[in-house]
Amino acid sequence: MSPAISPALVSRIREEAGAFFRSARGSHDWDHTERVYRLCLRIGRKEKADLGVLSLAALLHDIGREEEDRSHGRVCHGRSGAALARRILEDYGWEPAVVRAVFEAVRTHRFRRGGAPRTLEARILFDADKLDSIGAAPGRSGPGSTTRRSTSRRPSRTPARTRPTANISSSSAGSRTG
Repeated sequence: MSPAISPALVSRIREEAGAFFRSARGSHDWDHTERVYRLCLRIGRKEKADLGVLSLAALLHDIGREEEDRSHGRVCHGRSGAALARRILEDYGWEPAVVRAVFEAVRTHRFRRGGAPRTLEARILFDADKLDSIGAAPGRSGPGSTTRRSTSRRPSRTPARTRPTANISSSSAGSRTG
C-alpha cells in the first residue's frame, strides 16, 4: 500500500494533469478524467485497492492523449502518458514503488499495444475508463451515455404498416399468404 495521499497533493496532481487537457477533444476531455477518477475510487474501495496509486493513475491516465492525436495514432497515449506521469511523480519525490505502480496502470489502461493490466489498480483503471467510454459511468452524458438514451421500446414503424419485402407463397409459409 502506498502512503496516504494528502488532499493538497491530489490537488496539485489534478492541476498538473488538467494542464494537458486545455485543447482536449470531447470524448477524452477533463470531464472524462474526473468521471474515471470517481469511478476508480468507487470500485477501488469495494475491491480494497491501493487508493493512493489508483487516484494518481486515474488523474494521469490520459495525459498522453494530445500527443497521440498530434501523431494521428502513431503514438500510443497509454505509453506516452505513462512516461509523462512518471516524470511528474518523480518531480514530486514519490517513492519508486508508487511511481512504478502508477506508470504500469497508465501504460496498460489502453491494452491495445503492450501488456494487459496485471495489478488490481491497473485492472480497475482499465475497467473504469472503458465503462465511461461506453457511457456506463455515473454522471455521464453525451454520445454513448445511458443518461440520454430513450427507454422506449416502441418500434419505429408499427407492425400493421410493415410489409414483407418478398412475396411468400402459401406453400412455403404454411397458412400465411404474402
